[in-house]
Amino acid sequence: MAKQIIIGIFVAAIGGVLIYFSNYLVEAFGRNARAENKLGGTRNGYLLVGFGLMVLWLLFLFGVIPTSSPTANLPTLGTVK
Repeated sequence: MAKQIIIGIFVAAIGGVLIYFSNYLVEAFGRNARAENKLGGTRNGYLLVGFGLMVLWLLFLFGVIPTSSPTANLPTLGTVK
């Protein structure tokens, strides 16, 4: 559970930074043509990515997305009969 909380806080912080500094990011890196055409602006693209990361945080926090190793549930040679 602690692992999920730590990962969730880290992902949420990145999402929050993207949302908070979206204007600075547009000024620093310039405009994105695809975001300008499809999303109504590059700033909106940064906001959507930040919001998506915040949603991922919720999914990690509540265990919808597992954070365990995919090989953790595989049987070992000692347990196979």
